[in-house]
Amino acid sequence: MRAHSVTIDGKAYRAVVVHSSAHDRRRLKRLEREIKASRSEIAQVAKETEKQTFFCRPDAEAAAAQGRTLRTAYHLLEVGVEERPRFSPGRSKKGTPRLPVAIDYVLRTRIAEQQEAIAQRQQMAGCFVLLSNVPADGEAAYSAERILRTYKEQHGIEKNFGFLKDDQIVNALFLKRPERIEALGLILLISLLLWRLIERVMRTELEARQATLPGWDNKPTARPTAYMVTWKFKGVLLLCFGGQRQLAKPLTDTQIAFLSALQVPSNCFTQYPKDG
Repeated sequence: MRAHSVTIDGKAYRAVVVHSSAHDRRRLKRLEREIKASRSEIAQVAKETEKQTFFCRPDAEAAAAQGRTLRTAYHLLEVGVEERPRFSPGRSKKGTPRLPVAIDYVLRTRIAEQQEAIAQRQQMAGCFVLLSNVPADGEAAYSAERILRTYKEQHGIEKNFGFLKDDQIVNALFLKRPERIEALGLILLISLLLWRLIERVMRTELEARQATLPGWDNKPTARPTAYMVTWKFKGVLLLCFGGQRQLAKPLTDTQIAFLSALQVPSNCFTQYPKDG
């Protein structure tokens, strides 16, 4: 793991280059497929090249030079010119050597790997770069290792915001003005913060009490999710009579347990702070 300084659009960043053995294995397999596809593609080019016949060497040499410029991502062609005698039809007289009536010129190819390109891709296979504006010195400094650990801990946020990359979701957002797009982004960010806060409060409380909650299929879990909360309280119905609130039916033991983990009183649906 190495750190370098880079400048992008006039702003300085720290570029942390990380080598991952897991990335290396996955990407090397993909590289093998790419090399195989590259060879298959150049083999077809070589086959078409060798079909050509020329009646003079200069034309054949020019075609060979052109063929040497043909290449794919990881392969190129080595092309040479070969003489091929052309004989008249029929047999020659007995005891008389058969002499060619003309000389044709054909191209012979050999597929060669671009070793430098392959070596570069192999070196890059297990690497990725993290850009950060966190300083390297001072009280707020982060080491390259700490930047990597922080990045790996963001998988939850990336997972929750993944729906924004869905074409069906993005295409359904009809916001033409930049300020409206910014406002939506702020709302989503605040929502995610609350979403994560719910999970953090529950998990911290359960860890302190060494307790669990009924999760999916009522299986005990010490890591409940905010999405789980929405499902556990899906059927809650609140009735209002003359300014008084009342639940249509009492909360279940599971719902009370979730409220306890959230450090929220069980009467939160019917009692609320009054103005003044």
